[in-house]
Amino acid sequence: MQPLRLAFIGSPRNASPCLLHALNRIGALEALCVEDAEREAPKYHARWAYSDLASLLKEARPDGAIIQLPPEERGSVIRQCLAGGIGVLMTGTPGGMAACRRLDTLAKLAGRFVLAASPLRFSPAMLLARRLLESGKFGTQVSMSIRSIRRGQLQTSVDHPSPIAEDQLFELVDVVHSLVGPITRVFAVPHSEGCLAATLVADSGTLVSALLHAHGSADAVGLLFEIRASDGNSLTMDQDCRLSCGNGTRADALHGPSLAIADPTLELGYEGLLAEFRASMEVRGSSRSGCAGPWRDVLGVCEAVVASAAKGKSFTVKK
Repeated sequence: MQPLRLAFIGSPRNASPCLLHALNRIGALEALCVEDAEREAPKYHARWAYSDLASLLKEARPDGAIIQLPPEERGSVIRQCLAGGIGVLMTGTPGGMAACRRLDTLAKLAGRFVLAASPLRFSPAMLLARRLLESGKFGTQVSMSIRSIRRGQLQTSVDHPSPIAEDQLFELVDVVHSLVGPITRVFAVPHSEGCLAATLVADSGTLVSALLHAHGSADAVGLLFEIRASDGNSLTMDQDCRLSCGNGTRADALHGPSLAIADPTLELGYEGLLAEFRASMEVRGSSRSGCAGPWRDVLGVCEAVVASAAKGKSFTVKK
């Protein structure tokens, strides 16, 4: 099997090193498209360097593209990639709900796909958490508290009037959806210090309390959560993807990687995300075309949170 030929669109300096490392595990970095491409390409062992996307698509002809661009630039680049016949991977939001509906239609017409998901969705800790919840042994979920902390995050999109960056909100909602299912109603309160608090009500009745910080301290950056069941069971994950499940002193399941010796690319979910991307590229046809994943549910909640924070009232999530 020949390695997949991949293109990276955007500056690698703005991407997680784990993403770049995982990229080289599933294929070959065929082309890099960035403003200073000639200087950047040798650092990442890219075969070709381009300053414009049209030339990259025509000459390098990659199998897929990983996009790392500011939110306002993503839509047009995704459309151009789909028109050029390649699939797209996003680790953040591809755009608003209306824009993604159009992208979904375009991707289906082109027979290609757009995969947008948080890497954490594919981390071993999250996969174990979902298995525990789906097994029925955890008990009936009653509540979830979740906190997301970033450092020095700046909001660049004029269409997103919130103190929290779109990708940070997208990651939190993606994790919530993965663990408790669809959200039906939200109420959010913004704070000028770069903080947003939200209450989310799941279709299952689980009440989710969410807190997002845009300018946290370096040693607190990450995402953590706790889920409580009606029988007292607790499922928790910390910023280092250490997972525990139990009741009081009883431990039913543990996942405790030490990031000093473990592989962050695996533990933070980047390897799993890229593996899903590869599988999507290798399976052609209608089953792998369009926008992949629960993007409608996740983006619907994101837009409801932003609207609630702006207007100061609760919102029902649009489907």
